[in-house]
Amino acid sequence: MGMTLTEKILAKASGNTTVSPGQIVMARPRVVATMDTQAKMVFQAFEKLGLEKMPNPDLFAVIFDHRVPDDDVKQAELHKYEREMLAKYGIKKFHDIGRGGIMHQILAEQAYAFPGQLTVATESHTPTSGAVGGVVVGIGASEAACALATGDVWLRVPSTIKIELTGELPPYVMTKDVALKIMSILGYERDAVYMAVEFAGDGLKNLSMDSRLTLANMVADVGAKNAIFPVDDVTVEYFKGRTDEPVEKLSPDPDAHYDRVITINMSELEPLLAVHPDMDNIHPVSEIEKQRIPVNMAFVGTCTNGRYEDLAITAEILKGRKIAPNVRFCCAPASQEVFIRAAKDGLLNTIAEAGVEFTPVGCSACAGTHQGVIGDGEVAITAGPRNWVGRMGSKKGIIYLGSPAIVAASAIAGYICSPNSIK
Repeated sequence: MGMTLTEKILAKASGNTTVSPGQIVMARPRVVATMDTQAKMVFQAFEKLGLEKMPNPDLFAVIFDHRVPDDDVKQAELHKYEREMLAKYGIKKFHDIGRGGIMHQILAEQAYAFPGQLTVATESHTPTSGAVGGVVVGIGASEAACALATGDVWLRVPSTIKIELTGELPPYVMTKDVALKIMSILGYERDAVYMAVEFAGDGLKNLSMDSRLTLANMVADVGAKNAIFPVDDVTVEYFKGRTDEPVEKLSPDPDAHYDRVITINMSELEPLLAVHPDMDNIHPVSEIEKQRIPVNMAFVGTCTNGRYEDLAITAEILKGRKIAPNVRFCCAPASQEVFIRAAKDGLLNTIAEAGVEFTPVGCSACAGTHQGVIGDGEVAITAGPRNWVGRMGSKKGIIYLGSPAIVAASAIAGYICSPNSIK
């Protein structure tokens, strides 16, 4: 029996010829990563091990992204402690304010997540970087500390669901809509818990790395252990100029076993929304549009939709228009690289001229703790990853989850609507 992509990579990382679902392996990660909200816990767990120094500080990457810049003294003291610990252990893979962005974006941009290799990180959206063709999985702070001490991490090899994508996305339909379609099929933490989700099919050739990162990101909330794409021409092109390491194409064995195969024709999709407070309560936006639900807050950004393509479609829809008077619109690029490229290409000017406020590069309003939160009874339309109760601020707020195209169109109209309704 052949192996899936995830099985191949875990076999290589653990020094095995072959592995199978359910097997426990000790595997060597390329990088162990964390961010500002959990770095302190990792350092504290590491210090409890009693080691005088970190055996391989180059294994560790730390990215400040959740609450940047510091928004109160408590947060400033947390960052101060973490910077001191970074200096103490000689950690060089550190991305401070203005030097990085959201961890999941940085893992891909900096080649910390890499084709054919294992990377681990302490955050729930870690599957995002599996878009580059590596196994990228989330672990806890204590596991991260042990991995930094030993160089290994234990994992159970997951079973795999294959999602075959065919066709091409229609205008104003994005991979966020594909992700929501997958959510409607697999459910929120229902049918794919601790499984690998492997993307395949002729439709992949039509998806850029930005689009793939969005798809892999949303897989986190179907409960999957990881998401993964084959290493193809798109992957090879993405890493040009990012690393001198060779990128070898990688695909599953023809006789690999999958627990389930799902086929989605992207040509048949329309813009979709996840309706508050459930991620798997999915409806066509054309259906919700009939209700003319007023919007208070619009947001484009996060590890889901803060990439260049997301800013480009936002700018395309906003160009020459103004957002509605009842709407405030915030935008947060996912990384400095994205921010700089969008600035050079004029996207930021176009977006700002429509009346949009840019917040600092990072997670921004997504978790409801930093810049752009909503109040009681307010309605948010967001391109972020989640629409749970209290996710973007008040527990009495209402959150609709959609693509950047839907967010931009709704901000112009003043109520939730399809991008196809903006003339």
